[in-house]
Amino acid sequence: MRLTLESAESRFTEEMEREHEIRNLKETVGALRDALEKQKAGTASEVAQAVAEAHNEIRDL
Repeated sequence: MRLTLESAESRFTEEMEREHEIRNLKETVGALRDALEKQKAGTASEVAQAVAEAHNEIRDL
């Protein structure tokens, strides 16, 4: 009986560790997704600014 209880406690601990790791991985994925979206938004803004500057330069010529 004692062996079974220790085995159950061990499985419970392992399950808790797996759930903790899954939560951490989900948080990491979310943070990476947010960073990528910010980078894409920044790149789009830089491209729009470059196009506007090129348009103004062409107009001035």
